[in-house]
Amino acid sequence: MNINEWPTEEGDEWITWMLEHIGDVDPELRDGCIYPMFGELIHKDRLHNHQKERILESCMSRSHLFYRVGENKGDGVFTRSFSALVIAEIVKHEQEWERGQYEGVLNSCVKYLEKEQDVRGYVENKGWAHSIAHGADLLVALVEHSQFRKDDATLFLQAVRDAFWKEDVFTDDEEERLSFVIEALLKRDVAPSTVTKWVKETFASLESLWNDAPFSISAFRIRTNVLHFMKALFFRVDMPDLQRTIKQYLEEWHKRVYQNLEN
Repeated sequence: MNINEWPTEEGDEWITWMLEHIGDVDPELRDGCIYPMFGELIHKDRLHNHQKERILESCMSRSHLFYRVGENKGDGVFTRSFSALVIAEIVKHEQEWERGQYEGVLNSCVKYLEKEQDVRGYVENKGWAHSIAHGADLLVALVEHSQFRKDDATLFLQAVRDAFWKEDVFTDDEEERLSFVIEALLKRDVAPSTVTKWVKETFASLESLWNDAPFSISAFRIRTNVLHFMKALFFRVDMPDLQRTIKQYLEEWHKRVYQNLEN
C-alpha cells in the first residue's frame, strides 16, 4: 500500500495492524513498509488527531517501547527500537505540544535508554535492530522540538551516558548517532562548559568503575564504548576547549591500558 491508497474509513484498522507488526522480524515488512508508512502518514497529515494520539500512546507503552526491555538478546528489540523511531517522527511533526506532553515523552525516552540492554546493530536475517541509534534519533528530535529548554540538557546528557554505559560493545556506529545528540544540544545554545563538565564527570565515573574491577570484561567493554563515543564527539564538534579536554582524557586512558604493552 502507498500513501495515496490509505483507506480513510478503515484507517483505524490498519493502524491497529501496523502497531501489532511494528517489530516484525521480517525486515521488508518492518523497515521497508510499516515504519516508512507511519512516517508518510504523520508528515503528510493523513491522520486524525485521535489517531496520532493513539499511535503515540501505544508506541510509548509497555507493549512497545518497553516491551521485554532489559533482555540482552531477543526479538523484542525490534518492537522497542522501531517504536522509538515512530515516536521520533511524531515529535518532529507535533511542534505545538504543551510542555507536559513533551516532558512525558522525554522522560520515557530517558528511561528507555537506561533500561535497554540489547545493543545489537544489524541482526543476520532480521535486519536492523539498532536500538541505541534509534533512541539517539529520538533524543535529537526532542532537542530540536519547540518545547526544549536549556535546563533539559542534564536529562539529555544523562540519557546519552546511560545509552553507552553498556556491557556489550557497539558495532554499527551507535556512538556516532549518540554524538549527534550532543551536537544538537550545542546548536540549541547549551553552554559548551556544560558538556565539558559532563565529559569530566563521565570519565570520573569510568575511573571509579575501572579501579573497582580493572580489566574485568564489563569494565573493559564499558571503557571501549566510552572511548569510542568520545572519539566520535571529538570529531563532531568544533570547540577547542571541549576537544582539548576530550583529547587529554583519551591520551590518559591510552597510556593506562597500553603503556605496559608498549614497553
